[in-house]
Amino acid sequence: MENKDMNEFASFINSILDDFNMVNLSDLDQGIERVLGELGNFVGVDGVYLFLVDEKRQIMTNTNQWRAAGIAPRKDNLQELPVAMFPWWMGKLVENGHIHIPQVAVLPTEALSEKRFLQDQGICSLLAVSLNKNDHVLGFVVFDAVTEEVQWQEKDIILLKIAASVFISNVLRSRREKKQAILENKFSLLYNEAPLPYHSLDSNGNILFVNNEYVKILGYEKDELIGSWFGDFLTAEARETFPAIYKQFLAAGEASGIVWPVVAKSGVTIVFSLHGKVICDSNGKVLHTHCILQNISEQKRAEAKLEFTTKLLETQLESSLDGILVITGEGKKILLCNQRFIDMWGLPAHLVEAGDDEQCRLFAEKQVADPIFFKKQAAMLISNPEMHIQDEIVLRDGRVFSFFSSPLTVNNGKIEARISFFRDVTKEKKATEILQSHKRKLEKKVFEKNQNLQKTIAALHQEFLERKELEAKALRSAQLSALGTLSAGVAHEISNPNSLIILNIPLLRDIFNDMLQQFSSLDNAKQIQFGGLQYDEVLEITPGLLDGIAQGAERIDFIVRHLRDFSRQDDDDFPVTVSINKLADNALLFLSSLLKKKRIKVTKKFTGNPSVPANEAKVEQVLINLIKNSIEAVSDSDGEIVLVCQNDEGQHDVVFEVRDNGCGMAPGTLERLCEPFFTTKQKEGGCGLGLWSSYSLVKEMKGELLFTSTEGEETVASLRMKRSPVK
Repeated sequence: MENKDMNEFASFINSILDDFNMVNLSDLDQGIERVLGELGNFVGVDGVYLFLVDEKRQIMTNTNQWRAAGIAPRKDNLQELPVAMFPWWMGKLVENGHIHIPQVAVLPTEALSEKRFLQDQGICSLLAVSLNKNDHVLGFVVFDAVTEEVQWQEKDIILLKIAASVFISNVLRSRREKKQAILENKFSLLYNEAPLPYHSLDSNGNILFVNNEYVKILGYEKDELIGSWFGDFLTAEARETFPAIYKQFLAAGEASGIVWPVVAKSGVTIVFSLHGKVICDSNGKVLHTHCILQNISEQKRAEAKLEFTTKLLETQLESSLDGILVITGEGKKILLCNQRFIDMWGLPAHLVEAGDDEQCRLFAEKQVADPIFFKKQAAMLISNPEMHIQDEIVLRDGRVFSFFSSPLTVNNGKIEARISFFRDVTKEKKATEILQSHKRKLEKKVFEKNQNLQKTIAALHQEFLERKELEAKALRSAQLSALGTLSAGVAHEISNPNSLIILNIPLLRDIFNDMLQQFSSLDNAKQIQFGGLQYDEVLEITPGLLDGIAQGAERIDFIVRHLRDFSRQDDDDFPVTVSINKLADNALLFLSSLLKKKRIKVTKKFTGNPSVPANEAKVEQVLINLIKNSIEAVSDSDGEIVLVCQNDEGQHDVVFEVRDNGCGMAPGTLERLCEPFFTTKQKEGGCGLGLWSSYSLVKEMKGELLFTSTEGEETVASLRMKRSPVK
């Protein structure tokens, strides 16, 4: 452009733009590329590109380009490029309206992304000029040089910016016009060939356009319809209301579901449902309306037929002798019920109007003789919608309703609702009861003859039970007596030698201390050995050994004394005051070796010192059995047993609980737990008499023994006995 002045350039621009404005919209792309070519030849570059940015300003695309002879086209590489990929480029266009790059190779660091992209395209120099609006780039024209570097003068840049701005504006306008024309053609075709009738009215209600389906349904020619007032084609009644309704439509801007009865050319009235929208210009003036009409004549006829059928069914429903109820399949909503049903159950009006089936069931539950069964039966029907059922419902006031319920299905087999019939059969039931009464009188005579025989059988049975109980008590007394004798003998045999140990321990301590004093004065004391141990080792371990022997002997003495107490048979008629806490400690002592072996943690939660009037040996035996059962139930190392003892002030009882975190018990096992010879430990040698004997002992002492358990989690054994009176 060095030899071209501004006037020549302006003349050239006006010439190509005039030519461009004459381009037919169908040849728009060819016209754009012709202008780009003329502009490229005039400027003297290798290529000219038109880029447009999308409305969201996220994508830029090379829509058209011109390349000089011998320069390969690059349009395929320049499609739908992300704007975010070229931040420096877009920033410069927004800031200056152009980008002048004489040497692509020397672009700054912040333009690294743009530099790499341009070098990949083989571009040496370029000039980009843009059309901006509100600080946003609408599009830009790029002039590039690929054979040699080019530098544009400032005046050339100004001229090219003017040219590009005008050109891009014209291109955008032409593209909008082309797009609008395409849309109008598409919409025209769409409306004209649409399967639903369509018409367009002006602000006065005159017909501007109708489609083929509209003409087909009404039977008029288009010339007979277009230009006519739409109200002229309505029935007389609808014609009077049309102006006011159409005015409301125009004011609202849209309408949905307006019903118009239109008289066809054949004289048949066709009912249309109209859905429309008002089209206005930029000043809000109504231009026309777009209206889609739906032929609902068959629907209206079907609705009328349905209304007749519905009224017929309602009449039959209300005249039925049965109370009829229809609810949804899930049992939440009352769809229908007749007056007979309302009267039978005495339903309040507000419940009927609300249609809440659950509230109505709650109201009915208060009237039936067995509300629990009524509730279960209703829940069963709701959870099993396919079920058929026939039953009777007895009310508190003596009435009896026969009841039949069945699901309602549609053609595809889907259950839509449930229908139930109720009939008052109280009179029939009373007649049946009279017959049953006569039958019972006859049966009573037979029963009276056999009554004495039954009493005799009952007395013999009671005698048999009492004899079995006496035999069991005698056997148990013999077992306890033998155990007491054995315990007393064992205690005596152990007590004598253990007394010698306890007696001699202090003497052994004195001897050891005197020996220490004697040997400590010797020079070679540390070289002396005792039993293979050095003098220092003897000094260290012997006191502990003596202490251990003393403690063991004292423990043996405690156990022996306890065996004597346990073997003593107290008279149940003269119970003593027994400390539950003390007996629990004794039981733990008996079971200490088993607790240590399984490394079980025992926690005691004793509140006060509760006591009961009872046989001490019997209570202790019960506690030992309960704790031993828990020990066997828990696992090694992580087993835990909690003992709780406290007064129940409200019941004046003492409650002792054994809780464990063992394996728990199944409901069937829990029910049979205290049966004689029932055991889950046959492989371990269990005989099933431990808990049975405990249960029997507690029952003898007027106490209560209860068990609760959750399978896989825990078991709680509770002993409850009347506490001793406060002195």
